[in-house]
Amino acid sequence: FEFINTGVDLKQSVITPDESTNPWWATLISVCSKHGSKVQKRIFPGGTDARFVREYHLLPHATNNKPIQAIGFSPIKNTPVLLHDHDEWLDKTEFLRGCRLYSDLVQALAELP
Repeated sequence: FEFINTGVDLKQSVITPDESTNPWWATLISVCSKHGSKVQKRIFPGGTDARFVREYHLLPHATNNKPIQAIGFSPIKNTPVLLHDHDEWLDKTEFLRGCRLYSDLVQALAELP
């Protein structure tokens, strides 16, 4: 079998600028810092739905031809990396901490010009 991808050209990449030039990055880092978390940048080896957001401008029905930048983010601390493993779990304390962080992040991002 093979995976067939339609509508999005995954060979084209849209690179998100670093935090020194991107207010979204700067806000993410600032909010995480206020919550005692340091942002660790990683390239995720699997696929996330952000790849479709980044390439949306290439679809035939797109009304804007400007690429959309997307930053993936998971506020997970003090937890082994078990993403998609058979025993994936997240401690309730970490889950609730992440909810508070997300709430503050959404508010801060909404205030950007």
